[in-house]
Amino acid sequence: MAENAPPGSASNTSNDNSTRGMPHYDKLRSNLRDTLAKKRALDAKVAQLDDLILTHETAYLEETSAAGNIIRGFDNYIKAATTTG
Repeated sequence: MAENAPPGSASNTSNDNSTRGMPHYDKLRSNLRDTLAKKRALDAKVAQLDDLILTHETAYLEETSAAGNIIRGFDNYIKAATTTG
């Protein structure tokens, strides 16, 4: 039952100095800084894609509002096709 052993017991005797103290803290801090920068870049990309989707959705709904679209239905499209034909 090594998973239930408290820290510092015999199952955890390999304490390396590279994982303790300031060097480890600086490494984690640097990793956090890099990860946060990547997150900010991804957030900006998501916001840009969201704006692009909104633009395309708006254009689709405006262009198809008279004949019919996925939101309002295609009744007007069918009526317009039978009266012009």
